Amino acid sequence: MPRPVRQAAPLGLVLDPAAPEPLHRQIGAQVRRAILERRLAPGQRLPSSRLMASELAVARGTVLLAMDQLVAEGYVVAQAASGLSVATDLPDEMLTAPPVARPARAEPPAAAAGSRRARQALREVPPPLAGDAPPLAFPTG
Repeated sequence: MPRPVRQAAPLGLVLDPAAPEPLHRQIGAQVRRAILERRLAPGQRLPSSRLMASELAVARGTVLLAMDQLVAEGYVVAQAASGLSVATDLPDEMLTAPPVARPARAEPPAAAAGSRRARQALREVPPPLAGDAPPLAFPTG
């Protein structure tokens, strides 16, 4: 008996292969935007990685990389033997873009401290002899 063909709702992703941004980041950004704009409802199942890869004409690994990043960020939930679905409880801070924090200007470091071994080796260097020419790093002859 042939297996039934599963058709998932298209996500409406459009990729630009000529863009400087990698394909997996384009996929991740568009799925994230769809979640935040509520075009993908909480709890909605996402198409399989194979189906998404064939629809987008990319390698399955590219789709998996994008989905793994979304799982790590908490937008998508992986369910054992059921695939991926949109997270049902997105924290409020994920629903808006975080403000850009500008770090305060730090004072430049006074001097590089170096490691304990480096400081010890520098202490053990004998002082140069008065009147002698400085030694050459690689003397010839």
